[in-house]
Amino acid sequence: MVELNTKTVGAIALAIIIVLAGILLLQPQKTGDIENPEYIDPGVLEGSKLLPEEQTPATEFSPGENCDSLSSEYYRDECYIAQADNIQSIESCTKITELAKKNACIEALAVDLENTSLCNYMKSAFTPEDNSNVKYMCITAVAEYASESEGEAICNQIPDSEWKEHCKNTVNESLITA
Repeated sequence: MVELNTKTVGAIALAIIIVLAGILLLQPQKTGDIENPEYIDPGVLEGSKLLPEEQTPATEFSPGENCDSLSSEYYRDECYIAQADNIQSIESCTKITELAKKNACIEALAVDLENTSLCNYMKSAFTPEDNSNVKYMCITAVAEYASESEGEAICNQIPDSEWKEHCKNTVNESLITA
């Protein structure tokens, strides 16, 4: 006969609870007697912003597509992101209206091209008059993904000593975990 210690029993009980919780989460949720439908009629969400159904997801945008012609700001931004990735163009990133997406696009492009000068296009949402923090964050990302020998040299481009040290630490940590 198999003897079970307290830890084993506890682990089995925890596994059973997790499985039961998963089963419960998969069950349709009820509000009173009416189940929440999987499809919500757009008329019910009057005044909300729904994405146009005729638009294609960002992954299906073609490199030569005219993003300006898209009526939805969301899809226009997604198109510019796909375009920047496909043709490696900073111009596409700068056309994005949502600041967080614009900065992410610029940073991804700077990392892909290992070009820290692209980080100059970054904008801060909190301090628009001083973009240094987002710029240094971008340079740090470029350094982190650059070749091992170039990481520290890239960090040395940052004039702020605290950010420079943060950048070097990030590069060193990425080398350890690689």
